Amino acid sequence: MFRRSSFFVFAAALFALGFAGLLGHAQDYRATITGTVTDSSKAVIADATVSVRDLDTNQTVTVHTNSAGVYVVPYLTPGQRLEVSAEAPGFKKMTYPPVVLTVSQKQTADFVLQVGSATQEVTVNSESYQIGLDTEKADRGTVIDNKTITQLPLNGRNPLSLMDYIPGVTNEAGPGLESPPNNMYNISFFTVNGTPAQNTEYQIDGMPNNANPWYSNGPSTVPSVDAIQEFKVVTNPYDAEYGRTSSGVVSMELKSGTNQLHGSAYEFAK
Repeated sequence: MFRRSSFFVFAAALFALGFAGLLGHAQDYRATITGTVTDSSKAVIADATVSVRDLDTNQTVTVHTNSAGVYVVPYLTPGQRLEVSAEAPGFKKMTYPPVVLTVSQKQTADFVLQVGSATQEVTVNSESYQIGLDTEKADRGTVIDNKTITQLPLNGRNPLSLMDYIPGVTNEAGPGLESPPNNMYNISFFTVNGTPAQNTEYQIDGMPNNANPWYSNGPSTVPSVDAIQEFKVVTNPYDAEYGRTSSGVVSMELKSGTNQLHGSAYEFAK
């Protein structure tokens, strides 16, 4: 009886580990803003309020700085216009102009608050405004933004054809990608920095999107030009979250809704 119970406990433990491993496969495609809040003498301001407002949906995320004056705002939607502000009792509120972050981007935005009334506000002008470099992650790559996807001509309306122009990426099948239903072979054979094309990892909103690994291991599906917001091709995946591949990572992000009605239409002329 003891042996049977031990067996079931062991099996349950293996199942739990396996399920946890499946959950760990997803990488976060969302963006993060972090930084410090200090006064003009460089002294940290604890419990300051930092707000990030999405100008397209009017949703606001509010966090507070810790005892070291540090704040972190995670899980921000890439491609949206974000307004970042900080305030604290006895200081003027400080607001940055809107910024647009990209897939998996982690950016630094520091605040130096001036002494004054809480009703006073300091708005940074665009000339002096600059978000810091992305020093929070080790991976490097190229982002293909929505303007590039929608305004450049694409053969078969396949956004992944733009990978031909990324340094370090080579299409082994040659130029002229077909749309996914017509030629899955072509969109499966991108090599990154000379690594095998079958090792390239494809994701949609942080979830795995690879097809049959015994055939070509290309993307299982490719969103249409109208559905995709942008995508990032990571050519040096040294960050710990990219642990499933020995090659590059293609992280695609789908569009999210806004408060404005919008749509699109297209046609093919022969």
